[in-house]
Parts: sequence; C-alpha cells; structure tokens
Amino acid sequence: MWPDVEKALVKYLADTLGVRVATATPTDLEQLPGFVRITRGPGEDDGITDSAAIDVEAFAPSRAAARDLAERARAAMAAVRAHRAGAVLFDSVRTVSAPQWVDFRNPAVHRFVAVYRVALRRY
Repeated sequence: MWPDVEKALVKYLADTLGVRVATATPTDLEQLPGFVRITRGPGEDDGITDSAAIDVEAFAPSRAAARDLAERARAAMAAVRAHRAGAVLFDSVRTVSAPQWVDFRNPAVHRFVAVYRVALRRY
C-alpha cells in the first residue's frame, strides 16, 4: 500500500508555513489570513516509487499575500526533497507549473496555483 501523500503534505506544510492546510476548502475561507489546499493528481509507479502530480493552491485576502504564500509553499516543497514527512520519503520534487494567479471568482479571496511532480515511497 502506498503512503498517503496528501496527509503527509498537509501536516508538513501546516507546520512549515504556519497557516491552515487541508485537502478541502474551508467554509470560513474569506476570514483566513492564508490557506493552502493540497490535492493529489494523476501519477504512476514502478512498484517501488510512486510519482504523483500535487496541486498546491495558496489563498489569501490580497493578490500580494496569496503570491507570497504560494512562493513560501514552493520553497517548502523544494525543501522536502530527499527528506521525510510523516511516513513518506520524498526522493524528488520538481516544479511542473510555477505559482500563477487563478481567479477564484470571489473578490475577497485571491488564489495562486502551482503543480509539483513528486517521487515518493514509504519510509
């Protein structure tokens, strides 16, 4: 069984960034100074290493704050390379799509979205 990469990244990024991190958008998003949503996308494995696309969405009340949070998340994703987070060993992390602003259709919330390709295995 493969480790839960979403669970590992939620805890790691929450501890690293100091904001709420989850796999679902909270109902009180407009009141938060910052929030990060993690979702696993498609991937593949070779029986030893799992390779997954990870979407990282950074939300904040202003475009500048959302961009700053997205860049902090990018640095945190790069820092987990060759390290363990929970039961997951991250062999590599590569930025597929750098953080970019994506309209959230809510003037009180700004969002930057990035995609990373991670190679991981159970620790």
